[in-house]
Amino acid sequence: MKSRLVPASLGLALCLGCGSSTPSGPLSSVAGAGSAGAGASDRAGAGRGAEANGAGGGVPGGGSGGAQAQSAGAGTGGGGQASGGQPNGGQSSLPPEGVPQSYDLIYAQSFAESGSTSDLVFANPTEWGHDQGGFLESTGHSYAPPHRSPFSVAIVKAIKLQSFVMDVEMQQTSPDGDAHRDMVLIWSFVSPSQFYYAHVSTAHDAVAHNILIVNNADRTAISSTFSQGYDWGRDIWKRLRVVRDAVSGSMSVYDLDAPNDALLTASDTTFNEGYVGFGSFDNTGQVRNVQVWAAASTPGAPDFFSPAE
Repeated sequence: MKSRLVPASLGLALCLGCGSSTPSGPLSSVAGAGSAGAGASDRAGAGRGAEANGAGGGVPGGGSGGAQAQSAGAGTGGGGQASGGQPNGGQSSLPPEGVPQSYDLIYAQSFAESGSTSDLVFANPTEWGHDQGGFLESTGHSYAPPHRSPFSVAIVKAIKLQSFVMDVEMQQTSPDGDAHRDMVLIWSFVSPSQFYYAHVSTAHDAVAHNILIVNNADRTAISSTFSQGYDWGRDIWKRLRVVRDAVSGSMSVYDLDAPNDALLTASDTTFNEGYVGFGSFDNTGQVRNVQVWAAASTPGAPDFFSPAE
């Protein structure tokens, strides 16, 4: 399957089928957006529940179908242009509740089709696969990272981002007896030795169920606030959101079915731009319906990891 970045005009069609759920709790600002474009913070508060000092809430319900990413033409297109840098005919995407109006849907992948794995590079490609049920599955954790950090990693290879909002549907599949059943969300991934990630786990401790930084050393928790753990349930798809503001350094993780309070928050400006991804520290799980909104992106060409085998 040949993949492509999502033009702003296509974002309209994708988002018209989305549900929405507006959180009432405090949400991290994504309006500043670094190089995402001057004036984004002024525009972010206009309509659909997006406030000038916060973002979060809307839930794309059905994913993207056949809309995938392509590194060619990723450019820095945002704010009224297609991701490939072409005018979108005056149409604009309509982000879900809580996503700044200045943001476009720049990446969407349901993983319904087997060829969708070509969007990604994997730390352990033999232990990731496509399931006919229409999702990606991580079945192992043999990758040995340079510093202690997640052992199961998949990175979206087409784009690098500064400020953004990313929604992902995940299902944790490890046995109930595991004290730290987890999945992870990854962003600002510069290299396997430098990135942030959220470890969303059944129980919180010094490292589990935290936002963490890997910076040429073993992972370190940097959470400002955290819940006491996360109930993944069994045979349940969970809808999670990452909100990142590269200017202020704020980063938050939400459960979009219970969005009043963030599961995890932190603030750090060590890494400004990088790739996004997902995986698990040392468990198994499934992923589908990834959607990313931002005012701008740059093309990605990762020289680490490998495509699926």
